[in-house]
Amino acid sequence: VEREDRDDADPEYTYIPWVISTGDDFSDEAVRLAREKNVRLIDGNTFVGMLLDVGIAGIDAAFG
Repeated sequence: VEREDRDDADPEYTYIPWVISTGDDFSDEAVRLAREKNVRLIDGNTFVGMLLDVGIAGIDAAFG
């Protein structure tokens, strides 16, 4: 997946491609490809930590 400039992108935001997996880790090949394509890999435990850090109160409202 090549990163593309988005014509409709809001200049106040930075768009970063990322992949979330419920697995414990990523294969060496996945890590290598992610590094080449500037994609952030996030395992399930890290993602849960990220949610807890920012707070998940009211998350239903964000998707409703």
